[in-house]
Amino acid sequence: MIIFDVEQGSPEWLACRAGKITASNFQEVRKRLKSGQSKGDFTAAAHKYARRIALERVTGRLIDEDRFNSWAMKRGTELEEAARLKHEDLIGSFIEQVGFICDDDELYGASADGLIGDHSGAEYKCLVDPDRIMAVVIDEDISEFTDQIQGCMMITGRSQWEFCMYTPQLEGTSLEMVRYVVDRDENYIADLRKDLDLFNNLVLKYFRALQKRMEQLDSKTMKPADVEQVEGIFG
Repeated sequence: MIIFDVEQGSPEWLACRAGKITASNFQEVRKRLKSGQSKGDFTAAAHKYARRIALERVTGRLIDEDRFNSWAMKRGTELEEAARLKHEDLIGSFIEQVGFICDDDELYGASADGLIGDHSGAEYKCLVDPDRIMAVVIDEDISEFTDQIQGCMMITGRSQWEFCMYTPQLEGTSLEMVRYVVDRDENYIADLRKDLDLFNNLVLKYFRALQKRMEQLDSKTMKPADVEQVEGIFG
């Protein structure tokens, strides 16, 4: 595990994410087409994400930084510190704030919301959709976040992860923070790793195509007629 001590949302944090397949997207890249001639292939959204990651690996920079300026992203960032303090009060333990973490190969990463001791970590969600809130509270269903949670344990090697839904609108009730402790699932992580490696192969396919095209463009020479045309324009 590599820990980058950077502020989330900062230019340094954005640079750390470039070219890495991140835990918040693990669920999306595992999806496959269920019908048609391309059944079993990655979805259009996964292909688009793979192309984005490939471009970022070429440039070393994020292609679309603006996506981190959405209302939901800003709200989550603003509430994260309050959620962490509430969580600390709940468990009576210090939670280390981290900027960005990735595996030793720097292929997969996550903006972990906190590390607890030597064996656990934290993920905070500040949901506003009533249906999603009810699913977490009433149905005790956090399955939509499983890939992200197990993915964080895959990257960090930790044995537990604490999922907390923080809803400040429900302050004064026991629903303000709902907490679940999730154990590491080695079988799940093995399947996750397999799917992620397959997706990384797709990224590499696009990356190599970009490299080949750049080599062609770098080696391209101008014909004499082209030179005369340029001289006519700029001469």
